[in-house]
Amino acid sequence: MTLHTLPAEVRLAIAELLDARTCFKFALASREDYRLYSSLLAEYKALFARYNTIDTHNAGRLVWDVTNEIIERPEIAQYVEDVSFPLTRQSVWDEDLYLDRSDISPNTPSIVPENVVRLYADAAMKNPILQEVSEKCDYVRMNWSMEQTMRIGSDEPIAALLVAMATNLRTLRFTEFSINYEFLELVQRTVLASADPVKPPSLPFQNLTFAAIACEDTEGCCKARWADLFISLPSLRGFAADKIGGSLDPWWEESKSNVKDIRFQFSLFDPEALEAILGRIRSLRSFSYEDGGAIVSEEGCFASRRVTAALLKYAAHSLEELILSDEQGEEMDDYREIDRVSLRGFAKLRTLRCSWSTITVEEPEWSEPDEPLPGGKFYTNKTSAQGRLENLAHRLPRSLEALHVEVEPDDEDCEAFVNMIRKSQSILPNLAHVHVQSKRNGKSVGSSVPGLLDALKERGISYDEESGFSSVYQASLARLLYGQGGF
Repeated sequence: MTLHTLPAEVRLAIAELLDARTCFKFALASREDYRLYSSLLAEYKALFARYNTIDTHNAGRLVWDVTNEIIERPEIAQYVEDVSFPLTRQSVWDEDLYLDRSDISPNTPSIVPENVVRLYADAAMKNPILQEVSEKCDYVRMNWSMEQTMRIGSDEPIAALLVAMATNLRTLRFTEFSINYEFLELVQRTVLASADPVKPPSLPFQNLTFAAIACEDTEGCCKARWADLFISLPSLRGFAADKIGGSLDPWWEESKSNVKDIRFQFSLFDPEALEAILGRIRSLRSFSYEDGGAIVSEEGCFASRRVTAALLKYAAHSLEELILSDEQGEEMDDYREIDRVSLRGFAKLRTLRCSWSTITVEEPEWSEPDEPLPGGKFYTNKTSAQGRLENLAHRLPRSLEALHVEVEPDDEDCEAFVNMIRKSQSILPNLAHVHVQSKRNGKSVGSSVPGLLDALKERGISYDEESGFSSVYQASLARLLYGQGGF
């Protein structure tokens, strides 16, 4: 006996026991099945349309309402796949009774009705991970419980409860404003529990594929720990952040990450922190890092050559796209940067965007005219420049297809770049697209570099006037940040 030989009412009863996704697959077996389950599928489609994306932008008490509906009908949780908490959401229960955090004290009266608080608090206590979060919850460093935070109307514990109950959550986007401690603690507890051979039931984030975080302020940044935690989730494949950086304190026994694509937009890390994050990723495919400057982090340093060296160490076998954008201007000298790096070791790198200084060698300090150097030779301006700019093509990966260089127009450097293009046919056989951008104003300068367009034409390489190259991976990560932070 097969499933299709069962009576229609029995098959329908079976379909009603399935989750929505499985039921959709079940219905695709035949036209007869699709017709049989049509009313059930229509109900599921309506629920998907209602709950699939929860965007709290100017949506009043949506986070409270949806969480309440899931508590009353737990099956609704399976439809929630994309949640966004932007700066423009209503982050307090009653906007007319908004309390500035500096005004809150242990004696602050309850704003939310007690029966509503009990509804959410009891639901949180049913999840082992949320129990641990609530026991260690910290609101404005007053050691408040999650329940106390609910009473004064903060959406922070409600947001944590919502994402913890959303078992099929694929995408989480948020601005780090009033969503801080509970989320950080929730992700950390989940990561630790995921590494446990005996996982607790109802573990959050088991299907989370993409996460994005943005800083709400024009200055400062999200802590580097956010990146370290999120990439530790076993299911995560893409992580994007706007204004993130600083240093990183080790907090647990490190595990490997399955993340494929990372975007650090307008950010600045301490190099050691970034190296620690990159060192845990198994097979990074696409990496974008845009220098945010000191306005983001005073303890950070862009150090593009050092970042490249770290990527060579940990992702030379897998990296396909590398974007190191320093549109802030000339990279400042920093003792944490290294003098030189060769990108030749990347096996699959197809797209590269970086500053000219990333490819070239750090200019050495001039010696005195009569000062002997190793080998009995002397430094001169001419020999130093030649050493800095020679064999440029050999510093780039053979797999390279698209090259975007940020430069400060300089006759010597431009000449070296043109010579590299002319002599690189056997060294860079796959190079097909080139773009040269001024770091001073961000404009294309290809036509003003003597001989460049002719050299490209000789090689059959196209010059792209538009800045940058298309990237499916990075474009999808950039979209996650739309509406977050200052966007």
